[in-house]
Parts: sequence; C-alpha cells; structure tokens
Amino acid sequence: MIHVSDVLKLPLEAIDRREDLSAYGFDSITFTTLSNRLKLDFQIPITPALFFEYSTLEKFITYILKEHYAHIIKKYGPSS
Repeated sequence: MIHVSDVLKLPLEAIDRREDLSAYGFDSITFTTLSNRLKLDFQIPITPALFFEYSTLEKFITYILKEHYAHIIKKYGPSS
C-alpha cells in the first residue's frame, strides 16, 4: 500500500484495501506509474490492466499472491 500512497500522495491511513481503486482518482497515467513501481520492486509482470480486473487492493494482492507466491516468498520470505 506504500506504493499507492506514494503515487497518489495520500497518507497510508486514508487507503482502505477494500475500497474500489477508482474512488482514489486513479487514471491510466497513475495506474501505469503504480504498475511500473510494483514491477521494479517485486520483479513480476504487472500491467495497468490488472487494476481494472482486480478493482480493490485486496483483490489485487490476492491475485498477486496466488499467481506469484513462490517468487514473492523466495524474494521476501524468511531466510533458510
């Protein structure tokens, strides 16, 4: 959620993961900016179109964890 906060210049407390992303004023430019930041950070394929398909942060995060769980755990999980 930190990336959403940064892109929209909103405090973290103002972002509800269950709120429709359109309620925050996202447009194609901000969705592109967000997807580019997430791609760099997580090193997984993310396109702006995903935010239209998964319209809340909760749905988007669930999708990312479902589709890229192994990669995320390898990169951010506890060290073996």
